[in-house]
Amino acid sequence: MRTVDFSAQNRATAPVSSLSRDSAQRSQSTAEKSRQDAPISEPVTRMRFTAIKRCAAAAVAGAVLAACGGDDPGASAESGMGQAEGMLANLPSCDRVPLDEEPEIDADVPGLVLPDDARLTSVLEQGSLTTVDGTIRMTPLDLRADYESRTDLDVIRIEDEIFETEVLLRADGHRMYLRATALCADGTALSAVIGPDTEDTDLPEFQSDL
Repeated sequence: MRTVDFSAQNRATAPVSSLSRDSAQRSQSTAEKSRQDAPISEPVTRMRFTAIKRCAAAAVAGAVLAACGGDDPGASAESGMGQAEGMLANLPSCDRVPLDEEPEIDADVPGLVLPDDARLTSVLEQGSLTTVDGTIRMTPLDLRADYESRTDLDVIRIEDEIFETEVLLRADGHRMYLRATALCADGTALSAVIGPDTEDTDLPEFQSDL
């Protein structure tokens, strides 16, 4: 009969049990250490995330300032004017637009103040008001600059939206409202209404007031 020595077998397997216990203890110790470290790492993560957001915000702010010309208003205005002129330049060439389709007329209208190169095409009198239509080889922005530089008239109000300029002025005892609308890259349609220089003169309203 074969005899089995259980004591020897137990001695042989004992190291394995000890290794298992040691491994379990090490795992438990690692888990406890992770739990202890968790409250510290979470605030650190939040701090890092906050710092990243602040850096990103600073970068965006810097980009916006750079796009707007920074703290230099002159650079910003010059950039805006360049963009406006670029938008007008994208209109069709005036060589392809019939600016001279209607016959030109001669008219002497008191209070009518237009650049010398304006081409008049119609004059209509309605009571105390006179409406004059025409064209000119200038952009609405050029027209605004021309009126703002003149000393023979009083500009009451002037506005532009790149493709359109509106002017309200006083000259020769009259008031004139002018709307200049771009027709092509450097050509503009003119529509002026002239009336007495009084507050109750029924001139057209500015588009921004409608």
